[in-house]
Amino acid sequence: VDGVDIGAYENQKETNTFEADLHKDLKLNPNPAQDFTQIQLDNVWIGEITIELTDLQGKVLLTEQAEKFNDTFQYELQWSNIKTGVYLVKLSHEGVTINKPLIIQ
Repeated sequence: VDGVDIGAYENQKETNTFEADLHKDLKLNPNPAQDFTQIQLDNVWIGEITIELTDLQGKVLLTEQAEKFNDTFQYELQWSNIKTGVYLVKLSHEGVTINKPLIIQ
C-alpha cells in the first residue's frame, strides 16, 4: 500500500507491562479507611520509597520517606484532619511511580 496507514493500531498507547505489574503489587488495607492504612508492596524495588497521599487534583496532602530493604515492604500510613473522599496513595522509587485509590471515610 502506498501512503499512510490510518488503521486502528496507529494511535495505540504502548503499555509497559513492568509498570502495569507494579500496580498489582501495591495493596492498601483497610480500604476504605478512617485514619490509617497499611501499605504492602511486594516487588523488586530496594532503597528509598517516597509515599504521598494526594487528592484527585494532584494536591499533595502528606509526604513520607521510607526504606525498603527486601521484596516485601509494609508501612502504616497515618493521617488526621483529612475530609471524607477518594484520594491516591502514590509510591515512587527511582523515577517510577505507582498509585492506588484510597477511600477515606
